[in-house]
Amino acid sequence: MEDTRYIGLEHIGSGTLRLIGHGSSSEVSSAKFRFQTGDILFGKLRPYLHKVTRAPFDGICSTDIFVVRSRRPCDQAFLYHCMSSADFVRHASASSEGTKMPRARWSHLTTYPMRLPPLPEQRRISTALDAIDHTLHMATDAIDSTERLREALRHELLTAGMPARERERERERERERVGRRSESSAPRTPRRVPPDWPIVRLGTIATINPRRPTLRTLPDATVPFVPMRAVAPHGRGLLALRSRPFREVSSGYTYFADGDLLFAKITPCLENGKHAIADLCGAPFGFGTTEFHVIRPGPQTTGDYLFHYLTKSTQLDYCAKQFTGSAGQRRVPADVLRSLPLPLPSLVEQHRMSRILRGCDTHTVALHRETGSLSRLRAAVSCGLLAGQIRQHAGRATS
Repeated sequence: MEDTRYIGLEHIGSGTLRLIGHGSSSEVSSAKFRFQTGDILFGKLRPYLHKVTRAPFDGICSTDIFVVRSRRPCDQAFLYHCMSSADFVRHASASSEGTKMPRARWSHLTTYPMRLPPLPEQRRISTALDAIDHTLHMATDAIDSTERLREALRHELLTAGMPARERERERERERERVGRRSESSAPRTPRRVPPDWPIVRLGTIATINPRRPTLRTLPDATVPFVPMRAVAPHGRGLLALRSRPFREVSSGYTYFADGDLLFAKITPCLENGKHAIADLCGAPFGFGTTEFHVIRPGPQTTGDYLFHYLTKSTQLDYCAKQFTGSAGQRRVPADVLRSLPLPLPSLVEQHRMSRILRGCDTHTVALHRETGSLSRLRAAVSCGLLAGQIRQHAGRATS
């Protein structure tokens, strides 16, 4: 077989309806299916992952992907929107076979009841949903671009300081000595940090898992509680605070104070960036899952600075290499954090950097919120159109 583009399940985004890459047929030796441009690609392995997309080119794909092409009187684009709906994915998941590797059955997929409007209306419905998807994809691209720019800005600030230091940094570049250190050693601290930034160990400027004080709280009083699911991935902070009675969480959970940094210690939460500053909305303390390390900044540093430095990809990668424990229960030990080297700017400069990065974070959070609203709108409109509750007549929509 001539070398051609290959799509596996890893190349289809989960719930995004987008292709995120492709491989080459020369890279795989297992059986494959052929597909054509416009065909529907539906991931049958773990269908609940919602891996559905339209093929943007001719090629071959994994046999864990159904290749679907409509027959008249069903429009191909209309069928795609039906098969990519949450209702269809639930239908596919309901009869999956297998415990560890559940796969959807084609015989069950074909029993899905579809409302089939006249062909012209199918096309109008598809055009409307395609327009929403296009807007949603543009918003997602804007988030990706913003987060890349934020990461570049964060790297620049945390290694070079504020822009006024640029000339000083250039002189340091001329004097620096090229060298490499093995991955098994401690993570490399930035070699281009300003000379007045001392390199310190995290344990000397912050307390890791501070002792819990004696708490005088009524047993029936409620306190903030943070389960892991309440922390947004990729360092976007707390999604929402929960409240639980003090008597239920006062033992067996992790204590932290307002302003402490919650650092996920277990895989894959650590790598996914499930870390946050505990903003308790005025409460002095709270509790959370035992899968957090609590980092309390000392007088030489701020929580914001530690958060931005420790959630850099280089630091998270290093921590992940220090995991201990069995598969699925691997954690980074507290001593790894205590010994972590990092540069220490002055408090004034830490505050200035935090203000700049906080502005970026506010913009990114707003984009995520808008994209979430658009996704919910898309789901509601799609449900109404595909169920016939909203009719798409020529030139107008009625319900």
